[in-house]
Amino acid sequence: MEQILVLIGIALILGFVSSFLGIGGGSIAVPVLYSAFPNATPLEVISVSLGSIFLISNLNLIQYAKHNVLPPRKQIPLMACACLAGGLLGSKLVIGLDPVYIKKLFGFMLVIITLKTILKKEKLSQTLENDSVSNEEITLISFFGSLLSSLTGLGGGIIFTPAFLEISKLKVRKVAPYANLGMVFATGFGITPHLLTTSQNASGIDVPGLNFLQVGNVNLSVVVFLAAGSLISSPLGVKLNQRVSKANKKRVLVIILIILAVKTILS
Repeated sequence: MEQILVLIGIALILGFVSSFLGIGGGSIAVPVLYSAFPNATPLEVISVSLGSIFLISNLNLIQYAKHNVLPPRKQIPLMACACLAGGLLGSKLVIGLDPVYIKKLFGFMLVIITLKTILKKEKLSQTLENDSVSNEEITLISFFGSLLSSLTGLGGGIIFTPAFLEISKLKVRKVAPYANLGMVFATGFGITPHLLTTSQNASGIDVPGLNFLQVGNVNLSVVVFLAAGSLISSPLGVKLNQRVSKANKKRVLVIILIILAVKTILS
């Protein structure tokens, strides 16, 4: 029962954080899953995180479509191809890495992102913000976002969001839709090798009543449970994304990152 309550909490947070901040929720799901299921391997945790974020990001895109803030259709295939290359490369690399190094990589990434967010200088004028992203920028961001997503299980949003803000100077209200589209491709391509693996020894994420659908490294029952639970909080995040100021979003993001970075490094 305790594990079910933990999963419900993760689901609500995933839905809200991914739609509000555009960071995917993997930065929360991964360390919480490690704590809740100490016997789980990094491959199990990463695959469950990627799978749940894939479904949640698709749900968020439906909400953004209703608000007519999706990226241009002509750039979607370009983003998909770049994410495919990065996601498959990252998944192949992570399968051969030592589990200890995978956890350390995750913690290291959180530290870098936290410092970058804290030290970032605010823009003096909103006129510097753009309505769109160049093809070169979207290719670069998509490839590396998907690569790091597959290596860490972060989902890519924690990488996509700062990148679209810093590199593309994209308007704040458009960042989350771009980031969620990137997360759909990054997590979808990233989880594919985990589903196709022939290993059937994964049993670290053991939840009574939610162990009936294990495919490769992925407990699809838990993935669907997390995605379904996020339906409750995702619409709230989408609404707040359009209303909350950039400064307040940054404060929330910094607090979350500091807590999770310390937790991961000390664990």
